[in-house]
Amino acid sequence: MKDIAIILLAYRGVRLHRVLSSFLLQKDKNFRVYVCDDASPDDIAGTVSEFEDRLDLVYYRFAEHLGIAQASAHYERCLEKTGGESLVCFFSDDNELTPDAIRRIRRAARRYPEIPVFHLNTAYIDGTSGRTGEGKRFCRKMTAQNVFKRIFKAGAPAPMSSFFFRRAALEGAMFQIKEVSRSPLTLVFAALGAQGSLMTPWRARLLKRPHSLDEKFNPDSMEKVQQMLSFFGWTEYFFENYPLNPRERVELFASYAARLYPARSESEVAAQFLRFRVFERDFGKLRGKRILHRSLSK
Repeated sequence: MKDIAIILLAYRGVRLHRVLSSFLLQKDKNFRVYVCDDASPDDIAGTVSEFEDRLDLVYYRFAEHLGIAQASAHYERCLEKTGGESLVCFFSDDNELTPDAIRRIRRAARRYPEIPVFHLNTAYIDGTSGRTGEGKRFCRKMTAQNVFKRIFKAGAPAPMSSFFFRRAALEGAMFQIKEVSRSPLTLVFAALGAQGSLMTPWRARLLKRPHSLDEKFNPDSMEKVQQMLSFFGWTEYFFENYPLNPRERVELFASYAARLYPARSESEVAAQFLRFRVFERDFGKLRGKRILHRSLSK
């Protein structure tokens, strides 16, 4: 029986052939790919058919398109199609894996049975799958708090495709979190739990194209108010479930927002943050975010 399920969230067909080809090149082939076609207008089935004799593939086409707006429901219905594999990854339709990725994830899972979530560091590729750079690396073993700080203080990339969940941890997290549309990263922290750690095998990489939809910081990809909305949309869950004192919260936000507003220092950002008392009260509202945005843009 295959013990790793890669759920390929398929909507865009333009890079799908390259994605499946990267699975074909894996040194460890003891995995199954579930291609979940989110009512795509592209010929997903046609591309998949080219690999049916070379990969362990299961194809499903859903009649209703859910997409990012209903990510939680889409993840749940895709997970229901899997066959009980012990490790599960939700994979994008335009990312790839280095040939040793599955092998190293499996080795780590066997060596550390207590770890609920595994992760791959990120390298960037272009449209022809050529390497263009390396993302900041995660440490080999990290607590949820350190993962959080690594993403938002150090700017380390954390696309959903880079995470492999133990099934029990994933199912428990999905039961706990019914709405992950703002950011799938809530699912990662829910799966880690209060005491869990994240394990990142080195050398193997997720190969990510820059236009993939994830939580990587990119000031040019959306309006700054939307950046803050996304940030606070899922960090509220983190702060409710992990100990982080008010001073650390302010410092974390100041570090993040100072990158959005390079003309402002972290101390200025923190001062404005406290002045409007937006963290516990107004920042739960769009108006509070817009007020802070205007103050920082002056």
